[in-house]
Order: sequence, then structure tokens, then C-alpha cells
Amino acid sequence: MRRAAFVAFAGMLPATLAFANLPAHAAPQQPAQASHARTAGPTLPLLPSIPRVRVEVARAHIVVTQDVNIPRGSWRSGDLEFFIAFGAPGAPYAFDAHLLAVPDGSLEPVAEERGEPLPTERAIRRPASSNVYLLLGRPQMAGAIVRVRDAELRRALGARNMAALRLRTVLPRPELDPQTGHEVVVRLGTEAGNPLALGRLQVASVEKDVTLEHAEAHLCGKDADPYPLAITLRAGTTGAFVRATPDPKAPSRTNDAPIAPVLAVRHNTDDLCIRFWTHD
Repeated sequence: MRRAAFVAFAGMLPATLAFANLPAHAAPQQPAQASHARTAGPTLPLLPSIPRVRVEVARAHIVVTQDVNIPRGSWRSGDLEFFIAFGAPGAPYAFDAHLLAVPDGSLEPVAEERGEPLPTERAIRRPASSNVYLLLGRPQMAGAIVRVRDAELRRALGARNMAALRLRTVLPRPELDPQTGHEVVVRLGTEAGNPLALGRLQVASVEKDVTLEHAEAHLCGKDADPYPLAITLRAGTTGAFVRATPDPKAPSRTNDAPIAPVLAVRHNTDDLCIRFWTHD
């Protein structure tokens, strides 16, 4: 997509999506030739988790929102930099990051909160020999660096023990496959060799003439278990989320009942695949 076309597209997005512009073409992924010591990155002073992944569906694009909890842990001071690998399909139209407070007694930030915008920088891979923490995805993938300054994290934490990153990515709407619907790949993360805990999964329509018929989710990767994950959907632009139910027109990999994402067996190489079917 040419830059002029992208600017026109960005002007049609909701005002709340004031994202940083990204080049229209994906940077090529580079082969994983570096040693593990160079690509694994430093160890975080905290154990993040992913309490919520939400996919918002429009006619021409989707918005993937990932909330990543950042507990205080052993952090006492200093700036933090995180590497976020991009998912699929295609190169992002836009990407941004915000830092939010997590209310005491809550497991995730408030969905309606905007938070404090954070600086981001596109990268073809996680920089080698740096202090950029690998948060989501794998170091050889194209993605972005998110910077959190000491003062920003102190404000978000306050007297609490946890803040959160809200990462939002605008992607082209996936092409429809009769067997797998529209499929989006969301990158997950690990820390010290342990997969990050995964919480709620949501799919929502954000345009009146785009109706969701069905949604399903599963882990994907070379070692991924095939069990479906529980996911909720909202068929219109208003209304409560409801759990997705089986649909004979939406084939699944397994006939097993969906399980809560937090109970799923995770591997370090797993990504999250979310499928949806629409009527529009």
C-alpha cells in the first residue's frame, strides 16, 4: 500500500486509534543464526502475564489488542524496553502501546481506560546484545520496541503492585478460507523458559454491517496441543459478550469442548490462532 493510501486509511480509523504509522511492507525475517545467548535477551525482574486478547473486526481491517500485566516484582528503578513481535496476517497498518494502572484486586486493567502513550520503534528483529527484553514472539521476527521510562512506570504502579501494557495492532482483515474462516495469529511470550499465562479471549464486531457468526481459538505451532480454547464473541457493536458455540459451518480441529486458556498446555513455540466467521 502506498503511503498516500495508508494516510487515507488512517483517517478513517476511530479517533481512539491514533497509532504510530508503520511502513506498508513487512520487513523480511532474518534466519535464526545467532546463538541463544545473543537472542534470548536479559531476564526480566518480573513475571508478566497476558490477561486479555481482543480482536475487533471491521469490514477492511481488524484491531488486535493485547493487555500484558507488568507486576512490580523485583523492579526498583530504571527504564524498561520490550520487544514485541508482530503477528499475522501481513504487515501492520499501525501499532501503538499504552501504560495503564491495574486496580487493586483486579487481574487486568480497565477495558475503557486509555492509559499513557509510550514511544515505539519498529525493528526487523530484537536487537542483539542489548537490554531490550523479549516480551512477545521470537527474537528473529519483525516487530517493535516499546520503551517505558522509570517515571511512567512509577506513576502507573503508584502504591499498587501491578501495571499493564496495552498493545494495539491494526492489521488487514484476513482473507476468508472456507474451512478455517478468517484467521489471525497473535504472538505469545515466555519468561525464563516458562510460557506466560493467558487469560480471556474476545472477538467483537465494531461495524454495524459486519455480523459475527462464530469464533474459535487454539494454540498453533509445531508442538501445539489441538484442544480448542474458550472464547467469547459479541455479534453486534453493542451488547454483552457470550461464549462462542459450535457451528457446523465452522469446522474445528477437534470435537473436544473448549477449555479455559489458562488451563491449556503451553509450549515456548506456541502462538495463538483465532478464527472468526462473519456475515457482511
